[in-house]
Amino acid sequence: MLEEIMRHVKNMFIFPQSNQANTPVHLSIESGVCVSHIGIDELQSGSFVYIEGSHKNDGVRRIWFTPEELEEHQEDDALLVEPLEDEEFDSYVVMLKPPKAFLNLAREIKAFSETNKDSAYTSESFGGYSYSRATNKAGNLAGWQDVFKARLNTWRKM
Repeated sequence: MLEEIMRHVKNMFIFPQSNQANTPVHLSIESGVCVSHIGIDELQSGSFVYIEGSHKNDGVRRIWFTPEELEEHQEDDALLVEPLEDEEFDSYVVMLKPPKAFLNLAREIKAFSETNKDSAYTSESFGGYSYSRATNKAGNLAGWQDVFKARLNTWRKM
C-alpha cells in the first residue's frame, strides 16, 4: 500500500545523502531478514528501500537485520509494505526516507481502504433500511484518493 500511495503523490522520498551506487548490489534474504551488507552507509535496520531487479522482492520494502526486529515490527509493517521473501539476488537498491507524518497518513489510508471496499453500488435500500456512499466528481464511489486528497497534496510532487 505504501508504494501505491507514494506513486499516487509522485514522491518516493528518496534519501539524497546516501551513497547509493548506480551499480547492482548483492542481497541475501533469509527468513525475511537481510543477511548481507548492502553498501549503503546510512542504511539502518528498519529503513525503507526501493528494490528493482529481483524476482520476488521488487518494490518498496523495509529492511530488517535481525529476526527479533522483524518480529517486533511485523504487524506494523503489514499495514504498509510486503515482507521480504527469501531470495539471493543482485539488484538496484535505493534508500527511502518517508517522513513519520506521511507513514501515519499511509496507515490511515490503509485502514480506510480495508473498511471501505469497492462496490458496484453507491446506495442500497431494503426493508426500512437504506444507505448511500460518498461519490467523487465522476459519480464513482469515493476512494482513498478522493477522501485523502487534501492531506496527500502536502506530499505531492509535480
